[in-house]
Amino acid sequence: MLTHTVFGRGEFLAYGQEFHGPLIALGVAMALAVAGRLLKAGFLAAASGGAGVVAGWYVLSSMPFAWVPRLLSDRLSVVAAGALLIALTAARFALNRGPWPPLLLTALGCGWWLSGAPQTHAALLADWPVGAGVALAVVAVGWLCAEPIADPLRPALAAFTLAASLHVVGASWSWTVMALVPACASLAMLAAPRMPSLVLLPLAADTAAVGSATDLTVGRFARGELRAVDAAVLSPLLALWLAPKLLGRLRLAGRAGPLLALLVAGGVAVGVAWGTLRLRGR
Repeated sequence: MLTHTVFGRGEFLAYGQEFHGPLIALGVAMALAVAGRLLKAGFLAAASGGAGVVAGWYVLSSMPFAWVPRLLSDRLSVVAAGALLIALTAARFALNRGPWPPLLLTALGCGWWLSGAPQTHAALLADWPVGAGVALAVVAVGWLCAEPIADPLRPALAAFTLAASLHVVGASWSWTVMALVPACASLAMLAAPRMPSLVLLPLAADTAAVGSATDLTVGRFARGELRAVDAAVLSPLLALWLAPKLLGRLRLAGRAGPLLALLVAGGVAVGVAWGTLRLRGR
């Protein structure tokens, strides 16, 4: 029967296995966000998004938390854990100092780790351009996601735009799934109470990190070229920059205006990545 073919238990299990990383991220983040709201435990709510990403990337990694992982994607679990720890520490002890100190510290840590964790002077000199590029990406996404009050839709826009762009340009499906992990964790934070935007730092850093890891693995930006994968990796920045500008033009849509602005901004950014694929190739 057609119903059995489309909605059978085997199909659901297959989809669950394929998307188990994002689904675990969604479940963990949602559980902590709801628990934080019900128990009035700000620490749980603040940790929800970042903890969801740690859990999602952990199950997708072949060597999570290893000091010398084989693949660049296996380094992302450490990125997520480190960004979460920095954000929670800053929120607890240095909230009044603003978002820049933890953002810069997270950016430097991500840049150092994803550039191969160089430990000698010669290695630092050889790898600093890669590390600086990753750090700049983290700073840019973190700054564009910053608001006085946390808005989880902004990191969700960045991560979903990245995942959709990677998919339309034909990047490896594994990178698309990795990008869906912070996207799903961001959505789950909508269930959390209102908090300072510092709690979104792990999600912003994680999105920038998975984009950077994708480009370092299959992109050509580091070699001075711009192809479709590179445009896909840059698409979250375009979407985050474009969304506030579209909001002013969509006020006639009423309460749907903010969501419509996010959808249009994400669609335009994905369209630019697709256009780059047609013009420049993958």
